[in-house]
Amino acid sequence: MTALQEQLPLFEKEQTHYTQDPNFKHFVRNMFNENCKERRENGQQEYKNIFSYFRANHQFVIDKFKKRRQNKMVKETHTLKQDNKSNEYKLVNDKGQAVAELGTTDLTLAKKRSLEHLQGENK
Repeated sequence: MTALQEQLPLFEKEQTHYTQDPNFKHFVRNMFNENCKERRENGQQEYKNIFSYFRANHQFVIDKFKKRRQNKMVKETHTLKQDNKSNEYKLVNDKGQAVAELGTTDLTLAKKRSLEHLQGENK
């Protein structure tokens, strides 16, 4: 199989709006490069090329890209603020208005709940 033949089906297996996004293709390249580095460091055989890597790991890569995009969305439009009295986190929009009381003092859980809240708004 030639390199060109391998390139053609790269995104056919999982056609989503992500596969048409140039940022996604850049993300796949970065994931492939990281994977190659990890495999070299651990004495494992590397994937032959990016296309082989993507075919073998397409759902994993898509899931990672979705999570990265969601985290970026939260950082660009909202912040987490901790209440002075209760120490519980709330989600605050770019105008400084609280849009959700997250009911936790744990930052990791607050991040998770804020993502869930924003995903619910975007459905």
